[in-house]
Amino acid sequence: MDAYAAHVRRYIREYYIRRAQMCFDHESRVDQQAVRGTVVIGFTIQGSGEVTGAQIERNTTGRDALAACLQRQVEDWRLPRPPEGVDELPMQMPFSR
Repeated sequence: MDAYAAHVRRYIREYYIRRAQMCFDHESRVDQQAVRGTVVIGFTIQGSGEVTGAQIERNTTGRDALAACLQRQVEDWRLPRPPEGVDELPMQMPFSR
């Protein structure tokens, strides 16, 4: 599973990280102050690659709107299918700046 998790993280960085960074950029423009910290989103990858159950697990930024934006982004992801025989797989993804 470690190889699959590493593959998923590379996939996220390649295809989805720009959308997630847009959440940080937008929130930084709200009050013209750079946002710092980490938001961890937990989610489940279904056997089809669909993401379900995205939830905010930790937020050190102090910005609820930022965390909600990241949660919405993750809910729209479609990721590589888990290994054969795995119906669903829980994961976490940290987003930091």
